[in-house]
Amino acid sequence: MTGYLFRYASGMKPKFPATPALRVSRFRQLLRLPAWWALLPVVIVLAAIGWATSYAIEEVVHEHAAGGIQAILNGNASALELWLEARRTEAERWAADPATKKAILALCKSGGGAELPAVQELHERISPHAGRGGFIDYKVIDRQGIVSADLHGEAFGHATRLAETPAVQAALAGASGISLPFRYAPEEESLASLKTAIAAAAPVPAEAGEIKAALVLLYDAADEFARILAIGRFGKSAETYLFDRSGLMLSESRHTEEMRRAGVLPEAASGGTAHALSLRDPGGNLLEGHRPTADAVSQPLTLAVREAIAGRDGFHVAGYRDYRGVEVMGAWKWLPAYGFGIVTEIDYREAYRAVALLRCVIMVVFGLLIAGMVAFLLATNLIAALRMRVQEVRQLGQYTLEELIGEGGMGAVYRARHALLRRPTAVKLLRPEVASEETIARFEREVQLTSRLSHPNTIAIYDFGRTPDRVFYYAMEYLPGVTLEDLVCAEGAQPEARVIHILRQACGSLLEAHRAGLIHRDIKPANIMLCERGGQHDVVKVLDFGLVRESLRQGNGIHVTAENTITGTPLYMAPEAIRDPNSIDARSDLYALGAVGYYLLAGRHVFEGMSAMDVFGQHLAAEPQPPSRRRGAEISRELEELILACLAKNPAERPSDACAMLGVLDRSAAAHPWTRSEAERRWKSIVETPAGKRRCTEHAAATPSAARLTIEIAPRTVNAT
Repeated sequence: MTGYLFRYASGMKPKFPATPALRVSRFRQLLRLPAWWALLPVVIVLAAIGWATSYAIEEVVHEHAAGGIQAILNGNASALELWLEARRTEAERWAADPATKKAILALCKSGGGAELPAVQELHERISPHAGRGGFIDYKVIDRQGIVSADLHGEAFGHATRLAETPAVQAALAGASGISLPFRYAPEEESLASLKTAIAAAAPVPAEAGEIKAALVLLYDAADEFARILAIGRFGKSAETYLFDRSGLMLSESRHTEEMRRAGVLPEAASGGTAHALSLRDPGGNLLEGHRPTADAVSQPLTLAVREAIAGRDGFHVAGYRDYRGVEVMGAWKWLPAYGFGIVTEIDYREAYRAVALLRCVIMVVFGLLIAGMVAFLLATNLIAALRMRVQEVRQLGQYTLEELIGEGGMGAVYRARHALLRRPTAVKLLRPEVASEETIARFEREVQLTSRLSHPNTIAIYDFGRTPDRVFYYAMEYLPGVTLEDLVCAEGAQPEARVIHILRQACGSLLEAHRAGLIHRDIKPANIMLCERGGQHDVVKVLDFGLVRESLRQGNGIHVTAENTITGTPLYMAPEAIRDPNSIDARSDLYALGAVGYYLLAGRHVFEGMSAMDVFGQHLAAEPQPPSRRRGAEISRELEELILACLAKNPAERPSDACAMLGVLDRSAAAHPWTRSEAERRWKSIVETPAGKRRCTEHAAATPSAARLTIEIAPRTVNAT
């Protein structure tokens, strides 16, 4: 039963009996619990909430999609209007320029002539602007539609179809105008160089106000349209394009190559889709292989084009087919001042991908909620059952286990309380899976040896025993406080007076153990704790006598640790413990205690390395630096000499015993007293602030040789080289 408790408290899977009858009985008990009947209405409520949330979010997405696509359309339309108006204004400015106007009127009066000074003057004024802002040509057209002058001189004296456009007719009537985009090529170039152009025409009046000619500026509109309409090209499919009243596309499509592959746009079509593609609904998706049966003339215009030509500006987010036959959502607008329309569209599937993803997410979340509820109900009932089992087994003799406070490779420690005395107690249990006769003997030996010690600075053992299923445990003093390792990690190097205060108490604990014939063998900062006991602060407790060894064979001769093993913590092991583990004595503990004092004074270990063998080599051969040098501050000569004497390679050069070391510490304490008020102040500073656990963890990770180590070796001596 207690083995079950240990497995439950330490996170291992409890081992219940697995008989079919018991499983059926437990299942029936769970079904009888009142929580199950509440599951169905909760599921219904969650489903309703999920559906309502999905619907509401979908509506919001529709609204945002409509608003976004209309904003893009309006932005493109405004940019187009600004550019076109700028071209109209530029034509009016040139027509009103006195020098330009004078030259044009002179041409009209003389009947024209390529060699006339007026033509030369026009060239000199206008030709430098060729290529700027898309400007490609100019023409002076008289009232008979004859070209009086142009940039290249090829059309001089000839009639031009530009004279028939509404923009030029309006200019000859006295008002400036902008033409529809049209296909244009300079006379000296081939048809392969056709460009999409627009013409800005402005009237040139005589002094009496009679309109004598129209100044027409031609601009390459393809690049400007591409730049402006690129604003509407977001995602993978969105585009904005222009069209005239017949449904003919006036700008380049984003999907030109797709239309070519679909066979709708001939491979030889010059310039792509502009002036070559009629915006009609093919009745199916051309990109997926659909081919219309009716000819292009019989096909209806797309919804957006049809509505815009009819003068009904708007948007459609429910989906309609575009000129590719792909389902799209879009917005459209007719620009009556220029005689063409503009459309912004995006594939419906791409636009509402977020909505589809949202539906999937809601379904997944809904499923997880249901699964979580079921798991919660099962877990709740399982925990209730476990609690009932734990109540039966959490009692170890007169001790009631309350909380797991520590865990190691061999066992776990719990905070507990005595059934009658009610005092806090620490109970250590040996893990069932490692409870061999040898390990149980070791734990029993640890308790027996430690229980002999009664020094106030040694942890007190209250009781020990075994449960009916042979789990070994013992009860000891419960010590809330901090180890010296945590203290240095949190605060760094300690005051000299405090170090002396700590070492005196630890030395007193070891003095009793050594006189009883016991060697600790694992003195290190992690095994020395500072506590507050009976109103006294900075009270030292020496812990973990699990590696303790009798220096003389006594009793039944059982030894806790095996012969010919290096056992302990590499950072604090004496050289003789490395060379010949069987030759250690009490002075090995003094070496380790000196290393602890060095750590407290310097805030650094005596020797540091990347591996245990590296640290071993330094313990065997390297001389430690004085702690004052590592600390960067002076230390009293007597204390520093004591620390370095404890760290001598030859045990004979160390203090003869703990009593001799304690005598030096007593003299140092008189010179450097550690007052009660200072102890209380420093104690509160570390107890009432975070203990720096993260820093301590990083420190431990950076010093891998700080862990306890046991190495079996041959029965020989290891010599330093």
